[in-house]
Amino acid sequence: MKNREAFEGFGALREFGTPHFRVEIPRNQGKPVVIYEDFGLTEEQCTELKRAALPRAIWSKIAKDLAADFNLRLKARKLPVGAWTTGTVKVERILGKELCVLAWAVESFLKHDPEIEQAIARWKALRPEERWWLFTMAAAEGGLSEQVHSRWRTALRVAIGGIDQERETRRIIKEPASLPPMKQAHQHPEFSFMRR
Repeated sequence: MKNREAFEGFGALREFGTPHFRVEIPRNQGKPVVIYEDFGLTEEQCTELKRAALPRAIWSKIAKDLAADFNLRLKARKLPVGAWTTGTVKVERILGKELCVLAWAVESFLKHDPEIEQAIARWKALRPEERWWLFTMAAAEGGLSEQVHSRWRTALRVAIGGIDQERETRRIIKEPASLPPMKQAHQHPEFSFMRR
């Protein structure tokens, strides 16, 4: 087993080039908290993906529960506990995936939405393996910060966040950039037999 000094943040190895997640918590309260997945050193170059950007008010609602869940598991493995502090906080790779699942479930909520508490409770009820699976599915289709409206991210907001499906569907449809214009059936080439 590694020395406790070999770890930082929430179970991340200090060793250079080790894959981990990184949470950037800005000093300015008006700026978002950004979550990156750092794949470590691959062929002598660092690669990372920006996974999520949460408004500070939303981050503040979930941070305490995230820390409590992660620290309980770190203690069980006899590893030092972590804390969310201003600046860069590293998170062990598997815990980082779980962090993203909750972040994606609440990313489009407003700070007063009652669904945030519901999302936290539902996230806590999931087994770690279920969280990893959800991350894998969502990341495969829409795991970048700007892919908020991917199907899996929307599914997370509905299933974990507990938002009203009808309300979410209406909100997405109102955004003109997300849907191509509708064509009448007679304008499609495959319906040419309908023309007179």
